[in-house]
Amino acid sequence: AVVSTQSTGKMLVFVFSANVVQYIVRGKKPIEIPFDEISHHDVSEGQIIITTTTEQTYQLGLSDISEQDKVRKCLSSIGHEDDLCLVEENVLIEGYLDKKGPHALGGTKKRFVKVTQGKLSYYKMDSSKSYEAPLNTIVLNPELNEIKRFGNDGFTIATKLKDEKEFSFMIQKES
Repeated sequence: AVVSTQSTGKMLVFVFSANVVQYIVRGKKPIEIPFDEISHHDVSEGQIIITTTTEQTYQLGLSDISEQDKVRKCLSSIGHEDDLCLVEENVLIEGYLDKKGPHALGGTKKRFVKVTQGKLSYYKMDSSKSYEAPLNTIVLNPELNEIKRFGNDGFTIATKLKDEKEFSFMIQKES
């Protein structure tokens, strides 16, 4: 299960198969927090705070109430047989696209893309075809980004945040 916020560039990924929470900050290596090292968590007033047994704290801001509820359910699921947060999001469309990111020099990369209500997530390709954690999740919100047509068979998502990035996705050409 993935919970993310576009505005801070931070993301939490609950990997129940490995019993860890990944705390991901854009541009940095993910920090894995084993479930058994989480001593306390608090989800309130738009803030998620996870404290470990070594007194390390990790914070994530979420203004969306449904995302806060999802995090609360996921954190409550840790150590229980019922994974309350593993309810699948309704996938509107998914498939393979070529992606050109804001820092790509020239070429494109093949990515598996899922669009759910209000989000676009893309995943790295691998031979096992398993996509546990997305490389990025972009919140589709007119206040945060603008979606524009890109050529005849693609689209661009331009973020309106201070870093103003553009992500271009194109239908793959047959080779």
